[in-house]
Formats: sequence, C-alpha cells, structure tokens
Amino acid sequence: MRLDEVEHGDRLKTRLLFRFVSAVSGMRLPDAARVAMYHPDYVGPALNAWTQAAMRGESDWSVAERELMAALVATWNSCPFCVGAHSAVAVHGMDADVVARALDDYRAAPLSPQLRAALLFLEKLTRDPDGVDAADARAAFAAGVSPQRWRTRPPSPPRST
Repeated sequence: MRLDEVEHGDRLKTRLLFRFVSAVSGMRLPDAARVAMYHPDYVGPALNAWTQAAMRGESDWSVAERELMAALVATWNSCPFCVGAHSAVAVHGMDADVVARALDDYRAAPLSPQLRAALLFLEKLTRDPDGVDAADARAAFAAGVSPQRWRTRPPSPPRST
C-alpha cells in the first residue's frame, strides 16, 4: 500500500515533476525519489546528505566505480530507471564499453579484481542479505577490498572566497 501523496506528490510542483520525469524517461520515477520529495523538509535533507556522502564523498572508489556499483545494485533490484541514471554517470569516468560489459556480466568484464570482488559481495548483499556471512567478507578482503575502501567521508564544504 502506498500513500497517495508519496505516489503522486504532495504539491502541484512535485506532481508536475513526477509526470515530466516519467514522460521524458518513459519509466516510473523510483520510490526512493518519491519518498525524498515527499515533504522534502522531512526526509529529503537526510537522504540527500547520505546519498551525497556515499556517491561523491571522499573514497578510495572513484565516482565512476561507485556509479557502476549503484547501476548493478539497481539491476539486481529490477529498477531500469536507476540502472540508466547510474550507468549514464559511470560512463563519464570509465569506458562506455566496460560499463556495458559489466552490466551484462560483471564477472567477465575487464574490471579490477577489487571492483569485481566488491560487486560479488554487493550482489549477494542485495539478492540474499540473510545469506551474507564472514566468509563473504573474507573473500572480498582477500581480493584486496580493504575495510577502508568501503568507508566514505562527506564531501568537504565549499570554501568561501
């Protein structure tokens, strides 16, 4: 069951935005975006801050690698809109053919062993969260994915001039 305000937007501006995005993309706007825009002063700031830190904060993973991870998680969650959005950003930092091959089969794509191991871990975490155990983490660590690589730090605030 979905609240009508979350599904369609709680304000005219939001309803028009939902319709515009759906018309342009040909897909339904994902629930995460709908929730973030529902009473934006309630959920929006915290969700936006978390997303900004995860996707653009300081990290040992490049932005393109994080976007590829998000695109594959979206694939496993059956969200074509998010696959398209994240893969469109990933190609700005890595070869478009590599992104396409990874989306097709990341195990066979020309990726670093660390990125492939991270994707294997994320796939299990997404598809079988109850089945994830210490052996899965150890396998990722053995492939060179250190605990520090998973940490992100919030982006630095803009410097005033």
